[in-house]
Order: sequence, then structure tokens, then C-alpha cells
Amino acid sequence: MLISEAIQFNSKSLIEAENEYKKNVIMVTRFMVGVRKTKLHAFNNNPPGYDDFVKAFQRSKVIARDWEANVYEDLIITPRNVKKHNNHILHELTAARKQAKYLVTHPTDKEERLY
Repeated sequence: MLISEAIQFNSKSLIEAENEYKKNVIMVTRFMVGVRKTKLHAFNNNPPGYDDFVKAFQRSKVIARDWEANVYEDLIITPRNVKKHNNHILHELTAARKQAKYLVTHPTDKEERLY
């Protein structure tokens, strides 16, 4: 199978994988934003263990804020970075194809050749 055929054959699954990736990033982002925006209600009498709950709640808000500030942007940029490097990847695949063709036609050539 030619590299172009493999890419064409797998393009649909790659698009599906990218869409699933985006959907998951959006879902986690919604959860993180929800945690970050949630506020605790004041009680006249705090229930038992409420202080521990408040500490855990505050930690979760910090984690959500950190996730939004540090992780979210990287997750959104990842598909763009892959697309940005597409030309380099295609160049390397073309070179590999040329080398493979050469090896098929010259199987006894023991010298390393770069094409």
C-alpha cells in the first residue's frame, strides 16, 4: 500500500479521532469551568464535616483554575501543532518511500544512502 493510499484510507478515522478529541476537551473544560464558577452557600448551622468539605472545595477550585490556565491551551493547540508540522512529516514520509523503493530494487547495497 502506498503512503498516500494509507493516509487516504485512514483520513476518515483521523478526522473522527480529532473530533472525539475536541469533544472530550470541551467536556472536561465545561466541568472545570463549572467547578471554578461554583460558589458555596452560607448556612446558619454548618453540617458535620463542612470544614473538610470547604477545604476540598477550595482545592478543587485551584485545580480547575490551574487546569484552565495551563492545560486547556495546550490541549487546544495540539491539533494545530500537528497540522503545522504536516509539511515536514510529508517530506520525511516521501524520503522514507524513496529509500524503501531503492532498497527493494538494490537489496544487496550495504551502503547507507539518503534520498
